[in-house]
Amino acid sequence: SNTTMSFAKQGLPDVTKQPMRSVAFLREIRTALEHVCKDCELRLENAQDFAFSADPELLTRAVDNLVRNAAEAGAKIVRLQALRENDMAVLRISDDGPGLPQRTLDN
Repeated sequence: SNTTMSFAKQGLPDVTKQPMRSVAFLREIRTALEHVCKDCELRLENAQDFAFSADPELLTRAVDNLVRNAAEAGAKIVRLQALRENDMAVLRISDDGPGLPQRTLDN
């Protein structure tokens, strides 16, 4: 993709961390990406609200890619979750799609 090629040519992007709130971020993502999931549902599930620091642009890009991949692969439900695990902020994006073919996993 163009993004991958951009990283390859320019190196990793600058990271500018900002204070963020987990539930607010996931709600914004859900609203921004509803059009991507024409045949699937974006669900905010078991989202714990907490403060964390991250680069909003890079985090949005990563979640956007995961949601788009799930939708393109035929997922009917894409779950957006936020939780704390061992003092770490965890944003979990999961779906009910078919997953990767075994031959892809084997490589």
